[in-house]
Amino acid sequence: MSYRSHNRDARDIFETIREHRRFKENLVIWMGLRASDYRLIDFLRPDVIASTRYGRDTIPLESKLSVVSTEKVTKIRSDSSMSELNPLLPALLRELARHPSDVYIVSYHSTPMLESIVRRFPNLHIMNPPSYLRQYLDQKTVVTQQLWMLGIRTIPGTEGAIRPGEFDRHARQYGLPLVVRFDRSAAGYGVHLVNEPEEFDEIADTHRNMPASVMKYIDGKSMSISAVRTRDCTILSDISMQIIGQPECTPHKFGWCGNDFNITQTISDEETAQIRHMALQVGSWIHRLGYRGIYGIDFMSDGNTVYFTEINPRFLGTSALMVDRQEEIGKLPISFFHIIPYLPNIYLDQDGVDQYNLWQKPLNVSQILLHNVGGRPLTLHHNLMPGKYLYENDELQYVGPAQNLSDTTRYDEIVITGEIPVDETIVPPISDELCKILTYEKVLDKTGKRLTPWAQALAKKVYSTLVNDEPHGVQCNSI
Repeated sequence: MSYRSHNRDARDIFETIREHRRFKENLVIWMGLRASDYRLIDFLRPDVIASTRYGRDTIPLESKLSVVSTEKVTKIRSDSSMSELNPLLPALLRELARHPSDVYIVSYHSTPMLESIVRRFPNLHIMNPPSYLRQYLDQKTVVTQQLWMLGIRTIPGTEGAIRPGEFDRHARQYGLPLVVRFDRSAAGYGVHLVNEPEEFDEIADTHRNMPASVMKYIDGKSMSISAVRTRDCTILSDISMQIIGQPECTPHKFGWCGNDFNITQTISDEETAQIRHMALQVGSWIHRLGYRGIYGIDFMSDGNTVYFTEINPRFLGTSALMVDRQEEIGKLPISFFHIIPYLPNIYLDQDGVDQYNLWQKPLNVSQILLHNVGGRPLTLHHNLMPGKYLYENDELQYVGPAQNLSDTTRYDEIVITGEIPVDETIVPPISDELCKILTYEKVLDKTGKRLTPWAQALAKKVYSTLVNDEPHGVQCNSI
């Protein structure tokens, strides 16, 4: 049966999807880096979580869901990737395959090992694009060249392996400083700002024969949009400002440390139009590659011109906040559309998609991610309680339990969550974030490049409270 033939739109499908036989009668699993990201598919009522991270806010989930986590065993907050789950997959998937009905896996992104094991069990199904497409789209040099050839505006630069002695040529062509970005970069790691030939030659020597882009430096705003490519259309989600390289949050100049969806006074209508146009062009291109599902696109703007920078072929670190807020304001969550290509004979009404894509109301929420900024390993004790807080006069007042921003009852409440490490967890200098701070407040200033004074003070307060050996500055009375 085709929903199209019955004139069913996306909301009709969403409101009945819990009754869909695939999800009502079978098991659903979220597999990813963050256990809390199960929120992305909460509308499917997932049964199992497999995650790399484990935190104080993960513990309550175990009363209602089965949770498997590498960090629960190792007590180390690593700089994790999906490959960290590989040692757990054989036993986990064998056990799931014993289930008498089908098992549906929704993952942060698919992996070769996950696909290899699932092929052995006919009742296991992955609802993500194949890993070979993700690996192809993770090649930033290849993607940049392909999109430039299609007429999509990219940052002026050169792609290919870099060699010592090439600094002067690139400097003459693109000016100083130069940006050197390697294909293996992620969340800002693997990106270098270079001003001197000695710096360039050292990087070239260290990364011999590794694909890289040497680009013009744009001292502008970093922006992002999420989208989904289905069989027949591209669905656009909400634009946000990216929080990059803030010293209160990360030790890395280009380190990603959050997003601000309060964009009304920061992103112009012209910049919005350019972002949305390029996102649709990218959607058409990945459709031709056979990609189906969610992805994110990053952009830079000099204030007038918007440039494509990279595509992230997976769910994003901001996806859970975005989906929570979308549902709070009555908008269909973008993660729902990710499911559509993996259901047979379900098609979206194009008029409904066009209306969804025209949604212009900002989400007006933000998240700040805090990393280890101390330059040394941390062993955490007496950690901050996850939940909702009031922040006034540089004091944190605990209000009560919460996992999502929608769990608050006042707009001035914040939520501290994101797998806050359990006691005795070791946090190396390079690792995943310690926690997320969720707020309705705008946290970037009008330039879109710096945290507001309020956000800076909040980040410092939460970080110092989290890493101190004794609780500090937190009032635990409820209001």
